[in-house]
Amino acid sequence: MVTDVQHFRASILTANEMNVKGNQYSFVIVVAGELAKDIAEDPSLLDDIAACEKIGAKIVVCENALSYFNIPLEKLDKRLYTTKNSWIYMFQLKDKGYNTLNV
Repeated sequence: MVTDVQHFRASILTANEMNVKGNQYSFVIVVAGELAKDIAEDPSLLDDIAACEKIGAKIVVCENALSYFNIPLEKLDKRLYTTKNSWIYMFQLKDKGYNTLNV
């Protein structure tokens, strides 16, 4: 789970170094906190979203965070997924056997 742009970009670099698509890994970046607002409003992050799509990393944005910052779901890029609660989503990933990291 990432909450700021710096760690978001570090997550993308990690996914790229792991060769997620080539190794057929499942790599999910769960976006929460201030980053949920940034990813909806900062056009400079569109290149990062495109990079995730290219390398096979999925981005899931917390709807509760969007609500907190008064960001409508319609403002999100169509390549992004959402979840009502990022904490519950992380627990569900853990239950499915994912390795998780909160930064």
